[in-house]
Amino acid sequence: MQNRNSSFLVGNTRGDNVLRFDAATGNYLGEFITAALGGLKNPDTLLFGPDGNGDGKSDLYVASGSELGSSSILRFDGQTGNFIDVFIGDNPDTDEDETGGLIRPYGVAYGLDGNFYVSSFFSDQILRYNGTTGEFIDVFAQGNAQAGGLNGPNGLLFINNSLYVTTQGSVAKVNLDTGEVSADFSAGLPSQVLRYDSLAAGTTPTVFATPSPSPESLGFVSLLGLAVAKDGDLYVSDFANGIQRYDLETGNLVKTVSTNYTTETPPSNNFIGGLAFAPNGDLLTVGFNRTTEQGAILQYDTQGGSPVNLYEILVPTNPVLERPIGITFFPTESKLVFGTPGNDDLTAGVDLEAISDIVFTGAGDDKVDLAIKSYASNNRIFLGSGNDIIYVRNSDRAFGGSGDDVFDATDGKGGSRMSGGAGNDTFYLGSGDRALGGAGADLFVVQSGGDNLLAGGAGADEFQIVTAELPEAANTILDFEIGIDVISIRGAATLGISAATLVLHEIGGNTEISFGDKTLAILNSVHGLDVNMIKFSS
Repeated sequence: MQNRNSSFLVGNTRGDNVLRFDAATGNYLGEFITAALGGLKNPDTLLFGPDGNGDGKSDLYVASGSELGSSSILRFDGQTGNFIDVFIGDNPDTDEDETGGLIRPYGVAYGLDGNFYVSSFFSDQILRYNGTTGEFIDVFAQGNAQAGGLNGPNGLLFINNSLYVTTQGSVAKVNLDTGEVSADFSAGLPSQVLRYDSLAAGTTPTVFATPSPSPESLGFVSLLGLAVAKDGDLYVSDFANGIQRYDLETGNLVKTVSTNYTTETPPSNNFIGGLAFAPNGDLLTVGFNRTTEQGAILQYDTQGGSPVNLYEILVPTNPVLERPIGITFFPTESKLVFGTPGNDDLTAGVDLEAISDIVFTGAGDDKVDLAIKSYASNNRIFLGSGNDIIYVRNSDRAFGGSGDDVFDATDGKGGSRMSGGAGNDTFYLGSGDRALGGAGADLFVVQSGGDNLLAGGAGADEFQIVTAELPEAANTILDFEIGIDVISIRGAATLGISAATLVLHEIGGNTEISFGDKTLAILNSVHGLDVNMIKFSS
């Protein structure tokens, strides 16, 4: 029943292996790639990319090594973790460096040109390779030891045709006596987010962001991971502490999220690694204690497409995590789940994984409970004929078919779309969802949430815009028809709502229904609604 959507991988830098964890419980599921397999060393970055062994599945590309000659990109089977090959690496039997001078690879990304980009941390370069063969093409970008330059490149991420890069603010220095390469911070260069808007080699980047040190840090900034959320904003992890959230359009800092899980007062005693968004929109990051280097994994719940400020410790400090940095989720895969011609009762976590699953219940009076599993998301449910009940969770799509169906989003997290189809359907609404009644006399029950988009469709529908308590936000009704559909309020007397206290405003071609200083509902393209047409009941 379990699919890979419910687990994620962590690059265990000091363990030279890749570990797998359950995303819902945080339980450790074992090694996905065993220690030193294929020569794996310091696996800081993990990326699922094109099929490398002909099985038609996405495979895992892992940055490995920290020295000239041994730095490489290794490729592993994305299903089993078995070693496939050295995708990018130096051949010790030749005088040529086939990597183009790769030293301590960190960020990796596939470009829109089909080529493979790697940040070479200890040469202050971004190197470009053939995306199919791994052959070195050229030096895409080179550091210049100046502010705004590629100084200590870390994470790479392509967004809207541009390449975003985090820099540490260091300059690579070579010890002439030993040949050892190190990161030099003596120039005092800033850690920044750079953006390359052209894929021409030698392009000068734009500085996207130059943050100040977090109050919870030790007084420095070292930007690392990059990820884009459902809200469209860019999230950047700071190794020193904190996650920065930026507006991609303006570059403005929206907020900083704390990652200090080790101390009650600043400074923090932990560092932070990469970022990864789960299929349900939650944000995960890895961290480790500065003293012991034992790691933990933090999770930020999502509300309205944006991670909230407060984290939960998904995986408490665990010695199996040895200075972890990289983190990634498996590519989303869908599983088909079929009901029977009879009455089915399908429960998330029992009968289906409920993460990007596609469910056909068929005939009968069926029940599908997705909300029972907090991690459920992105499912498509076809209820078919019969009087069915479904509890949606997060970004689910539910289609009622025929029959008098019940859609319940009370415990949902938003982003779902519910379509009743034929029959007299009932919708119990949560927050941030869309509900379409379809044909029939449908009932929409607003509860404590709000910010839903509602459409009754054909038939005489009832929109119960208040039920015993005021909604947190106004709901929008897209197709209300005066004389056919009904607006109702339950618990009106207790709340003090009546025709005398309710106010109707026509604003911008719409009608807003308000009580006190709160807008309860917005009726699009409705004019001439009389407050006495509203049904009040106790």
